[in-house]
Amino acid sequence: MVVLPFELERKIFEVAVLLHPECALQLVLVAHYIREWVEPEIYRVLRTGGGRVVPPIYKEDYEDEEYPRPPRELDVPGLQRCGPHVRHAMLQDCSWKEIVVVLQHCINVQNVAIWSPHDHSEALAQSAVAALEALPCLRKLSFEPLFFFPGNLPIPFDIPMFKNITHP
Repeated sequence: MVVLPFELERKIFEVAVLLHPECALQLVLVAHYIREWVEPEIYRVLRTGGGRVVPPIYKEDYEDEEYPRPPRELDVPGLQRCGPHVRHAMLQDCSWKEIVVVLQHCINVQNVAIWSPHDHSEALAQSAVAALEALPCLRKLSFEPLFFFPGNLPIPFDIPMFKNITHP
């Protein structure tokens, strides 16, 4: 039996997941240490909105497009597990409270898009601003300016929310 060097074995599994992400869920079943290598790739992208939420961050997931949807409850332990691995987050069709909780758990996110929040209010939007300001790795931010800055005022790019942004 040939034993591969540890670094080479890890590289093989990382490349396999990058080339065939649909196989990642099967690869995590191979061994515990392989799960530690592959799991971050599974949770790299978080998407909410219509259809299936990936990864599943709610306690219940609505497969059908039932409107109006009953209120969803975030799966906080699940967010604690997957949140640190998230690098890209598209948060759409969810409440400001959900957006804030997700951002608080996705501490390493680099790219955030926030579209169509449900319960718009200036106070809730400001709590999202505070959550965005606390993200040290955030580089790209996409959002509808009117949700954060009501009126036709120019966007104040000098506020702390934009301190690390390279692509607004």
